[in-house]
Amino acid sequence: MDIVPREDTDSTLTAEAVDAVLRRLARTRNQQDHALLEWLLRGDELQVERLHGYASMREYGARVFGFGPRGVEDRLRVARALRRLPRLNQAFAEGDVVYTVVRELCRVATPETEAEWLASVEGKTGSEVQREVAGRQPGDLPTDEPEPALVPHRVTLELLPDAYALLLAARERAVTSAGASVDDSTFVTHAMLAYLSGDGEGQAGRAPYQIALTIDAHRGAVIDAAGESVPVDDVTVAMACCDGEHLGVVDGGGPAKRASQTIPPKTRRQVERRQHHRCAVPGCSNSAYLHLHHVRHRSEGGDHHPENLVGLCSAHHRATHDGALEVSGRFSEGFVYRHADGRPYGSPIEGPGASVMRDAHQALRSMSWSEREARAMLERVRGELGPEADLMEIVRRALKSEPVGGVREDVVLYQRCA
Repeated sequence: MDIVPREDTDSTLTAEAVDAVLRRLARTRNQQDHALLEWLLRGDELQVERLHGYASMREYGARVFGFGPRGVEDRLRVARALRRLPRLNQAFAEGDVVYTVVRELCRVATPETEAEWLASVEGKTGSEVQREVAGRQPGDLPTDEPEPALVPHRVTLELLPDAYALLLAARERAVTSAGASVDDSTFVTHAMLAYLSGDGEGQAGRAPYQIALTIDAHRGAVIDAAGESVPVDDVTVAMACCDGEHLGVVDGGGPAKRASQTIPPKTRRQVERRQHHRCAVPGCSNSAYLHLHHVRHRSEGGDHHPENLVGLCSAHHRATHDGALEVSGRFSEGFVYRHADGRPYGSPIEGPGASVMRDAHQALRSMSWSEREARAMLERVRGELGPEADLMEIVRRALKSEPVGGVREDVVLYQRCA
């Protein structure tokens, strides 16, 4: 459908006609922005990024829409807020307000005050609205006196168990250091100042897992932090074993052994600086909390040589052990990054989706095949699979491709828990 009628493109157009077209385009753009927010939120709830083997919704937004680091997070925050703000949601859906204004109003408007705020910001730019909401709390009216120095900013975090345990451990240390209870603002202020002041440079060479992860025969794998035991999955265990600091047996009667790094500190510093402290996956610019990954796993004969090590952000490191991302090669030859279905990382889908191949990888792993064996089995049958191949077919073909006797005839379908 043409937004701009053909007759409106004539060179004899008046300024009034051009203005009318531009305003029509602006309204259409606002409506499309509203639709984008709704669909992004649905995609986040259904974990649509897994269909393509991406590590997070943030990466999905960067690759599909070109969003910056905060682009997806901001839009998801606004989309969630609009679900409880019917008048603002309707005005946005009809194209009456722009996204930048909606984004700021979602910080302060409530179902009881959204009508007043909509009337107050009419005709104002996003920057003007941003200044107007500054110093206001949710529930305040536009006529209320702002208090910039006293208004808290609410931050919502959705953390995986290992990240949650890190937060608990850091909070416990802050309380111990202060000798008293520490409020959220004090805790975050001290943590961020320590990070920004360069204290992390003094920790160069240390592995990222600096909290106690215990593998117990009865409890399974847990992280102990702030007096709370947080169960973690096999992927987290694999990540910690790949790049952690080992304390040895902690409940034995003998003397404690000296802690040892999985990867020697000098090797870690070399690899980190080689990669400029950034994740090596093409298209990922994440430089926070870099993990070192053994491309050829230690269980498969891999060593700590820099040629066999690649730096990954925590999301992509998890993706490698989860079967969604495959890294191969050596540093001097160039590492190769592929989705579970064999595509170069970030390329369009061809054949079975990455999520199906990832689930097939995990199904084989659940049958006690090693990561290397599971990858090799799927690689052998990849070229035989059409786009309609389902999980059961892929697993059966992979098992039959294994050059060993006694292929199992009964395959239990692996299903990821919601």
